Amino acid sequence: MKPESSHRWSLEEVRRFMSGALSVTDEEGAFCFHRFTKPVADFYASNDALRVRMRCPAGVCLRFASDTRWIRLVWRYRESARPFYQGCVEADGMAGTPCGPLKAVPRWEGEGFRQDERRRREFCVWMPHMCVAELAGLETEEGAMLEPARPPKFRWLAFGDSVTQGMVARWPHLTYPSRLIARRGGVAHNFGVGGATLHAALAEGVPAEPFDLATVMYGLNDFNQGRPVGELGPCAAALLRALHARAPKARLALITPTPWIGHEGPNKIGATLGAYRSALREAVRDLPQVTVIEGPSLIPADPSLYVDGIHPNESGMDVFAGSLAAALDREGWHGSMAQCIHER
Repeated sequence: MKPESSHRWSLEEVRRFMSGALSVTDEEGAFCFHRFTKPVADFYASNDALRVRMRCPAGVCLRFASDTRWIRLVWRYRESARPFYQGCVEADGMAGTPCGPLKAVPRWEGEGFRQDERRRREFCVWMPHMCVAELAGLETEEGAMLEPARPPKFRWLAFGDSVTQGMVARWPHLTYPSRLIARRGGVAHNFGVGGATLHAALAEGVPAEPFDLATVMYGLNDFNQGRPVGELGPCAAALLRALHARAPKARLALITPTPWIGHEGPNKIGATLGAYRSALREAVRDLPQVTVIEGPSLIPADPSLYVDGIHPNESGMDVFAGSLAAALDREGWHGSMAQCIHER
């Protein structure tokens, strides 16, 4: 039963509390989140599969504090990249409560959170991440406080492909970027698109939003498509230089391709996945501001950690997030990122 006394969020409130998107627009009565700059969006729009994945609000959430006793959500659906239609609501960092339909429907509405008494909590309302979902309504209790959540310790810009977007994660809080920021108290802008390659358009579309850490992880699709190995290095260097120019104090990491069990080559042009890793490593040799993190060091070639030998399952995502967090700690980045926020 719909609560009798409710506050329906406005576009301005959604814009105030959103994280993981560059902008939000009102599209025929529903709020549509946009993750990418125009040059990158235009590039992905030229391919039907990439266009759908690009439009999915992967990593987009609403971060706020409130003493509301309930949260009610309405989602409107369009296309999907994978049959995962649920988002989730986290309260005070506790494991998210999945909410949404289990199969494709044009619209869903329901309660995402309830507590018996008014109590201030910090919420994160995650949008569904593998379908083109729009926020057609968000209601909280009338008279409940609404204020910003605690400032993040760092802001992370995560470039990548299906592994970063979380193509096989059932819920948005289970992807490795979501797990890492939960461990370290940050926020992330997921620039991942399933099927993406390391293309020159990425360097032309670095967002203007502030960030303290940027990671770049491509190569699996380049290898699978038989792209010439020599093309990767210049694109990687161009993107990392563009990121450094945008945020000179930010920490930058290039992550080489993670394992593909049983399929590391040679590919159709005779190159191994190891050759792509070497090309990426060599490309940033003269970029002292960039740290190289080896993908196989983040998740081993253990079949129990993958859905299909290439995409990490839930356990694999957890291992990946933990390994990446440990790598950042070894570099002393966690404290440095917090210091960057303080200096602003």
